[in-house]
This record gives sequence, C-alpha cells and structure tokens, in this order.
Amino acid sequence: MTKQELAPIREKIGTSVHIEECEALYDLVGRIPRGNVVEVGSANGGSALYLAEASRLVGKKVFCVDPYPESLENTKEENGWYGKGMCNSMYEKFKMHILQKYEHVTHYRSSIPECYKQLPNELSVIFIDGRHDYPYPFIDFIYLYPRLAVGGALAMHDSGFPGVFPVTAMFKTQCFKETWTVGSVTIGIK
Repeated sequence: MTKQELAPIREKIGTSVHIEECEALYDLVGRIPRGNVVEVGSANGGSALYLAEASRLVGKKVFCVDPYPESLENTKEENGWYGKGMCNSMYEKFKMHILQKYEHVTHYRSSIPECYKQLPNELSVIFIDGRHDYPYPFIDFIYLYPRLAVGGALAMHDSGFPGVFPVTAMFKTQCFKETWTVGSVTIGIK
C-alpha cells in the first residue's frame, strides 16, 4: 500500500503521530537500503502501520517495543496520560491491526533495556516514541544508537517535550551528519 492508502487505516487505529510524521517514517524506510527497523512506544499501532507497510515493500523486518505499563495507569507520571484500562486497550488494537496482519513484525512487551539483546545490529530506522519523562528517552537512545547503521536514521517523536529535548539537543552534535524536523519528530542520519 502507498502511504496515502494507509491514511484511512491510521485514522481508524488512532495515533498521536501526525500524518506528515507517519509519512516521513514511511519514506525513511524506503530511503535507507539495508537494515531492519525498531519502534519504541507502539501504543495503538498508528505509526507502526507505516513502518510495517514500508518495510514489507522493501523486505525489512520491524521490531516493535512497548511494555504497555499498566503500573502507570491512574498515576500522575507521564502527565497522567494513562487512564484505567488504557494499556490493555492499546495493546489489543496493536495486536489486531499490526501483529495479526504483518508476519514480519516482532513485538516485545518490555522495555528496551529488557529486550535490546534480542534486537539486530545495523538498523536502518529507529523511531523512539516511548515514555517521554526523563530519563526514559535518553535510556532508549543510549541503548539503540549503537545499533544504528552508518547512514541509518533515528527519529524522536515529541522532540520538544521537556523529557525528550535533552536527547534531541544531541542531534546537532557529532552524533548525526544530517538532521531535520517533520512536525514534532526530529530525525538524524548517522
């Protein structure tokens, strides 16, 4: 499917990743010729849909990582975003729209430190959209950046959030040879 054909499915699934950001992720997968894809923070699967479909077209695997932390439900952490029952609801949507439709997608219901040894090296695209409270974005970056192939892309969602900004501030250093922003996603090419 083209990225335009994915738009109505994305709307049905629901996501906080805007359409232009999803389309940029889709384009990144096709732009970078080799290596698999990792997404942190799959939630309902709206952005995973674009990563999965683009990867299917070019023969890549996708590894989605999201612990769906029920321990955060009804707490003030993460800006109180998790309501009661929300994590299980998100996982069920992800399972229905992604896992049951894309055989090349592997899902880890854990955090990056718990599963990173199972992830491949030489990744072509990494999309980090997990917990936004510091130090979680930094932890995801520290574990995954070494697995990114030279010429690969790392994208951070909500790059202006206080907990995410310290990581995206590093994008303008020697970590990346090229950087740009699409909506609230900061992208760097290693």
